[in-house]
Amino acid sequence: MQFAPPQLVLAAAAALDGAHPLAVISIPALLQAASRGGVDPTMTPVPFGSTEEAELLRGYFTLPRPPGPDRPYFAPWAVSSADPNWQTTKYPGGGLQRQRNHLMNQGLVFVQNKTAVGRDTWALRPQAGAELLTKTHALRLVDLALWFGRDVDVDALAPVTGGGTSQPIDKLTAWFISEFTPRSAT
Repeated sequence: MQFAPPQLVLAAAAALDGAHPLAVISIPALLQAASRGGVDPTMTPVPFGSTEEAELLRGYFTLPRPPGPDRPYFAPWAVSSADPNWQTTKYPGGGLQRQRNHLMNQGLVFVQNKTAVGRDTWALRPQAGAELLTKTHALRLVDLALWFGRDVDVDALAPVTGGGTSQPIDKLTAWFISEFTPRSAT
């Protein structure tokens, strides 16, 4: 079994410091929901909200020994900021939701479709990436792949097809792309 080297994961976490949390959590969660539904979230809205963000936080941001049971999510985007770098269990339905709605109300990044029955659906604006860049620094795909894939057994991943290599970092990046389909939101 081979996993991403700790020094690369730490470098990736450092590269995420200062990023907008919507770029690290909400957009990947929306992309993952769209990927599971087999749709492009810039074309087809999907049921989405704090439920999917909480699932993503539980899956990729829960680390051993948090400072308390009410702050289980490590926030690599907030290590050097005034915001706490451990987020509460209420963060998806509180802070993230407010930030998502704030951008959506400005006509940026997200489109929300209110429904009379059931969950609201959300989409990404076709220019979501460029719009979010006005709020944060650029994130490298490899840094997201290293952070999200730090517990992925790279040896168990299929070799990269289409002219790629079988290098572990290439396999991990290909895994991230297939899991989150980030190219559909550029």
